[in-house]
Amino acid sequence: MSLDRYAEQWVLPEQREQIAKLWDDFSAQVYPFDDVVLSMRNRFFLDRLQAFVNIHAEPALVNLGAGFTSYPFLLDRSIHVLEVDLPHVTAYKKLRINSLKEAGVLPDRTIEFCDVNLTDPDELVRFERALRATLEGRPSFILMEGLTYYLDPTLLNKLFEVFSRYQSVGSIVAFDYWKPELAEQLVFVRLRQFFEEQLGHAPCHYNLFDEPYVRTRPGYEAAELSDVIQQEAGVLGTTTLRPEEILFEHYAILMRI
Repeated sequence: MSLDRYAEQWVLPEQREQIAKLWDDFSAQVYPFDDVVLSMRNRFFLDRLQAFVNIHAEPALVNLGAGFTSYPFLLDRSIHVLEVDLPHVTAYKKLRINSLKEAGVLPDRTIEFCDVNLTDPDELVRFERALRATLEGRPSFILMEGLTYYLDPTLLNKLFEVFSRYQSVGSIVAFDYWKPELAEQLVFVRLRQFFEEQLGHAPCHYNLFDEPYVRTRPGYEAAELSDVIQQEAGVLGTTTLRPEEILFEHYAILMRI
């Protein structure tokens, strides 16, 4: 569904039993359709990214909170890539990429990594320098996947400000988000309980916002707004997902004007 043929490669064989147990617990305690939701999200962004790459000679991809996504390796050619995440995440990913390249599993791609905690003002400055160097003279696709609801609203506004400073006209910012009404859904309550009880996460505030926020980012216009249910219907031709039963994700493609 996602078209990510490398997804399973990020998990080592000795980790799979533990991951499978965690997945089973999440499916039972929160909701059982997260595999479909995440696959549809990945597919949406991959399709839009590939379309962007197809119309530009030397585009750049900046992936914030890149985690173990495979986007640079799924594109049909090599482009300029900056992946941004916490140091322990990128350290593991670098090692895994090198191992998979040596084994002939991954195609050759050049990725620059920026190890930062975006909540630290000093590290945010360092990220801005890396962003400027990557975007200079290039059309760009900035991706914030699975990230916006974990960011403080002030920080998210700051990121949009930084993006607009360096992105050229016609460049893209792509992200998913949760709307405020999700907070009233039982699935969201169960998610918070799972994070706190099973993963030991401290209770936190989630950044939930609506379409008017998306449409009013200074320097941008909404090129496409969609959601996971529309994606399921369009890609799979099915209607399995129900808004009240899932972590209902909405997608935004903003274009720099």
